[in-house]
Amino acid sequence: MVKKRHYKRYRDKQCPKCGKIHKSQGVFCSKPCSNSYRTISDSHRKNQSIAIREYYKRPEYSAHKQQLINRNSGKSYQKVTEMDISIPAIMSELLDIL
Repeated sequence: MVKKRHYKRYRDKQCPKCGKIHKSQGVFCSKPCSNSYRTISDSHRKNQSIAIREYYKRPEYSAHKQQLINRNSGKSYQKVTEMDISIPAIMSELLDIL
């Protein structure tokens, strides 16, 4: 006996941004439409900017960037090990804090 699958069905709605009729969950038809109504405060943008700059300084970012370069250049995928990542010396920074 085959079970019938019951899918959630949403009623027809009109997107407030573009006016498109859609049956997806939520008010908007897509992410770009929903993001257009979102307001981001200046303090939030500043915090995001600081966080991403800190991430770019970490050794994990350079390893991830190298993986993407290898993947896009057609080279075979190689797993990055801890030995492949050059870890900067932070001992002097730790001594300054203590």
